[in-house]
Amino acid sequence: MRPPASPDYSQVLYMRDANGDGKVDKANSSSLDQIRHATYDIAMAGGYFVTGFRSTCWGGYRNPPDGFILDDPIDDPWEEQVRQVHDLFTSLEWWKLEPSDHLLTTTATGCYCLAEPGRQYVVYVRGARKMSVTLEAGGTYQLERFDPRSGRRAKQGVLSGGEQEIETPDTGDHLFVLFRISPGKGDAR
Repeated sequence: MRPPASPDYSQVLYMRDANGDGKVDKANSSSLDQIRHATYDIAMAGGYFVTGFRSTCWGGYRNPPDGFILDDPIDDPWEEQVRQVHDLFTSLEWWKLEPSDHLLTTTATGCYCLAEPGRQYVVYVRGARKMSVTLEAGGTYQLERFDPRSGRRAKQGVLSGGEQEIETPDTGDHLFVLFRISPGKGDAR
């Protein structure tokens, strides 16, 4: 399921006070979980996002009564987490990935797949303890879990091609990266 079409959905503005009354009220803005989920929904749909902060958006206009504050400590937690999106995608040949949600089987919403079938897969899952991903047959794939909060990577084992079940530690949001480590039938060696 893709994010709803909305002009504001591509703006991930942390702690934004949209109407200037001193309260955070912009959708997907009031917690680290909300903004991280919205950010990965956009990235995993094959889109791009623009990030901003209450203290800098519109030159501080949306940060009453303090105005523009370049290094406002309130922004630090999101600055740390949004950096992980960059680190993840620059570790991949991201320009070769295409939205491939049809390769996932899950009952949860908030699950997405980007793939260069047969080479690399990125799966974002939220709200599920397990899901299945269909990998190109004939190859072997290294499975890594990538923590979207800290950027820590952990090898999770090796999977064969075909439909493979992946379990998550909990129903929070998690990313899994799969890289082909052995050639399949017909691949050049």
